[in-house]
Amino acid sequence: MNNNLQKILSQSLIMLFYEVTYNFDYNKARRNRFVQIEENNCTIILDPDVAKFFQSSESVNNILRAIIDSMPKNEFKQIVKQR
Repeated sequence: MNNNLQKILSQSLIMLFYEVTYNFDYNKARRNRFVQIEENNCTIILDPDVAKFFQSSESVNNILRAIIDSMPKNEFKQIVKQR
């Protein structure tokens, strides 16, 4: 048997195997009950040059909280109202 025919047969068998064995029904799927999802979370994507300074979301939050605490209260209220 030549190599091309062997490759075609082996690829066909692999595809058939996946079709037969990996036929999942996701109709009964449930969300991961172990994940705690908070309502007010949001995702922010940092540029790579900024992200290299932070190892976790906690460190980003700590810096942002420090910046918010250092802002004058009336300036912070104006920023929040603009949203």
